[in-house]
Amino acid sequence: MDDTKKDLYVFIALLIGLAILWRFTGGPERGDYKNGPYLYKPEEKYAQQLTRQVENISQNTQNTPVPATTTPINPMVSPFKDFVRLGYVYGRYEKEPEKEYIEIQSSYGNKSPIKITGWKLVGKRGLDVTIGRGAYLVYSAQINPQQDIYLYPGDRAYIITGISPIGTSFKINKCIGYFSQFQNFYPELPSWDCPRPEDEEYAQSLDDNCLDYLETIPRCRMQISIPPKLSSTCQSYINEKINYNTCVEGHKNDSDFYKGEWRIYLGRTEKLWKEERETIILKDENGKIVDSVSY
Repeated sequence: MDDTKKDLYVFIALLIGLAILWRFTGGPERGDYKNGPYLYKPEEKYAQQLTRQVENISQNTQNTPVPATTTPINPMVSPFKDFVRLGYVYGRYEKEPEKEYIEIQSSYGNKSPIKITGWKLVGKRGLDVTIGRGAYLVYSAQINPQQDIYLYPGDRAYIITGISPIGTSFKINKCIGYFSQFQNFYPELPSWDCPRPEDEEYAQSLDDNCLDYLETIPRCRMQISIPPKLSSTCQSYINEKINYNTCVEGHKNDSDFYKGEWRIYLGRTEKLWKEERETIILKDENGKIVDSVSY
């Protein structure tokens, strides 16, 4: 046998051996037969890796705390903003400081009283005036204890530039109209709340002539001149019982005795605010802005 035939037989034998080995290792069922030369297709492998990366990013994002969004707080604004408001400025063109006043109002929606003693009013000229204390229950012809002023929900206060006619700031009550008989107040004091003299408990034992006369007496008015024809008992009643202090003693425990209003006096002898082009700022006791008004 020549060398050429031997080489041919060897080559055929190698092919048969490789075929047997290929069949033995899986043949057509092998992955490389189905997928080509790669066990995994490159594009599928890349897609799997990308999917895992996206899942990891999503998981990390869910586990990372997100900072809360907050509205910046203006350090110059008072926590009482919107709870107390400045109102109209009265008496801008008046000459007397007693006729110049500004209104402040406590919101009806407030949940508790707000102390305004220590608050300030600041004007364009650089004026800086402080709201002081007052008499919660004021009496006539005596020294009245002073205390901090609180505005309850819905209350108002008139801040008057001038000096108090009765020497103190005070809270309005149902008998307060007696003070306006001999002194001027701006704004005017209510003179319709005082009980009628003939309706008072003290008057029930008086004679008919006396009661007839009492019916002619206006509310909140003392009598300076008394007709001599009236009985001595009637005259004593008029002199001793129809006045502010007696009204207070008889009604201070009434549910409607106190009214939702203060008269607060700054005690100035000159006007504070400009007639025009003025800005008045209300500040709390920490110097923070509660409200302002311009005109």
